[in-house]
Amino acid sequence: MAFSAKLLLEESIVLHESAKEAFSTREWLGFILSPIPGPAVLLGSLPMKMRSFGDLWDLLGVLAFLWVFILPFAYAAGVCLGLPVYLLLRKLRIVRWWTLFLGGIAVGMATPFVLVLPVVGLPSQTQEFVLACGLYGSSSGVVFWAISLCRPRRHSFQQGRL
Repeated sequence: MAFSAKLLLEESIVLHESAKEAFSTREWLGFILSPIPGPAVLLGSLPMKMRSFGDLWDLLGVLAFLWVFILPFAYAAGVCLGLPVYLLLRKLRIVRWWTLFLGGIAVGMATPFVLVLPVVGLPSQTQEFVLACGLYGSSSGVVFWAISLCRPRRHSFQQGRL
């Protein structure tokens, strides 16, 4: 039994070291920063009748509440669901902005059933909640692409040719 535990530990260390080598700094930064704009996207997607904020401080308070409440679930979804989807897309060599957008929708819509339901239960308006999570996931996928994978194109005037 001790031999198998030691072997498993050694394999996990090797996998951990290979994961560090496999991701660039921009990819790590993308995973860290991509969930952050999501609450603002969710707030912007609310119907106008639900957005009755008195002033800017009310809006900032709602945003702060959303960040505090939603970000732990967003990071958990990114690690548990988003990372395997990204690794699969990368292995298949189809990492594009639109595949990360669609993958973000899938991860976002799966998150309520995998992570939220066991912790707090689903709200009474489940369909709207799942769609909002899909919107959050799609924005996180595109932000991840923009931070980690988007490369600016060099135009001819930037290369010294006019």
